[in-house]
Amino acid sequence: MSTEYIEKTVKKTKLDKKVKGFFKDKCLFDSKGKKVKGPGTTCSIFIFILVICLICTLCSAYIQIKTYSLVEVSPSYLVYGQIIADIIFYIFTVLFMYQMCKICRGGLGLIILCLLNCVYTCIRNVIFKDYNNDKKALFAGIKKKAEEYKASQIYSGTNVTTR
Repeated sequence: MSTEYIEKTVKKTKLDKKVKGFFKDKCLFDSKGKKVKGPGTTCSIFIFILVICLICTLCSAYIQIKTYSLVEVSPSYLVYGQIIADIIFYIFTVLFMYQMCKICRGGLGLIILCLLNCVYTCIRNVIFKDYNNDKKALFAGIKKKAEEYKASQIYSGTNVTTR
């Protein structure tokens, strides 16, 4: 069998045609006959919201790591792994949605992202199932620090109100 025969056979499969159909350019033409490319207003707003989510994820990761260091509890690889996985997924989401909006397929991109997000969440929950144990250690460390602070304030004679 030659490689040309294999390539022709692969190109003619129905699945290949359907997949290529999902990613065809569906942009319309303006009054001058030029194709209108690029994300429209709705897609631009959605991409902007995704970028804000990415920035919030970065800030949340920074705060989480700082909290671990303040409480003197060392985070495990699960914390760093989940943070890195979330950041990579959000970067992929922004880039994928931009590409889909560029070919005027924002609605399809949104549906695909919803499905990918469901799959990603399931996989993340399986891989990082012990992540809650790290959270419990963090909260135990915060509680310990708070009790040490109260004890030092009571010992020094400063009035500490308790609930």
